[in-house]
Amino acid sequence: MPDTNASASKVPTLNDFLNRLDALKVRYAVSKIRAVAILVEVFAPGEHWEIEFMDDGQMEIERYRSSGDIGDESELAELWALLDDTNPA
Repeated sequence: MPDTNASASKVPTLNDFLNRLDALKVRYAVSKIRAVAILVEVFAPGEHWEIEFMDDGQMEIERYRSSGDIGDESELAELWALLDDTNPA
């Protein structure tokens, strides 16, 4: 288990993080999807990052990279099937 105090001291504050994104003119969205965290979604060319700032000072980061494949409107059928909770996966 990581040393919480050591890693928390390296974590930027949410405000510092957002100020840096603003300075770089990076597109992002802030939301709260869990009771213990604030989520910042960062949109970079070909990537989407989800950075959660936790109540305990920790960060959780998920990074999604595009395969570069470009689809057309037929791809929406897969999205709707994925989102349809009446359709078991």
